[in-house]
Amino acid sequence: MKKKLQKYLSGEHEGFSLVELIIVIAIMAILIGIVALAVIPYLNKSKESKDLSTLDTVASALTTAVAQTKITGSGDFVYGSASTTTDQKVENAMKTALGSSTPTLGSNAATAANAEIHCKYDATNNVIIAYAGATAGTAVLSGYDNETGYAANLTKTAGGTALAVGN
Repeated sequence: MKKKLQKYLSGEHEGFSLVELIIVIAIMAILIGIVALAVIPYLNKSKESKDLSTLDTVASALTTAVAQTKITGSGDFVYGSASTTTDQKVENAMKTALGSSTPTLGSNAATAANAEIHCKYDATNNVIIAYAGATAGTAVLSGYDNETGYAANLTKTAGGTALAVGN
C-alpha cells in the first residue's frame, strides 16, 4: 500500500484526471459553438441561392411552356396544382420541359412562410415570373437581400428582396 501511495504522490500515475478531461471537453464545446455561429449564415445563403436557381429553372420552363402552347391570356397558379384549363395546359408543358425533377424550396424564408412555387404569366404584356409565395401576388421576403430586383408585390425595383425570378 505504501508503494502505491508513494507512486501516486510522486506523479508517476498514468492517464488523465477527471478535471483535465472536463476542461478539454469545455474548450472543445466553446470552439464548436464559435465555428457553428460562423457557418450558419452561409448555410442559409446557400439554401436561398438554391431556391433562386430553382425559381430560375421554373421561370425558364414557364417561358418555354407559354411559347409552345401559344397562350394569349394571363394566369397565376401554384406549380403542381393549376386549376383552370389554360393553366393546366401551361403546367403540363412545364412538366415536360422540367422532366422528372420536382422543384422544391428549402430556404428559411420560404419554409417559415409555407411558400409554394407560383407561376405568373401574361402573354399579352410579355411577363413571366416564378416566385416563392404563400399567397398569389405576394413573394416571400428574404432576410439576406438577395438583390433579385423584385419587391414583395412583384414590382421591379432597383434593389428588391423578394424571392422571385422573371423577365
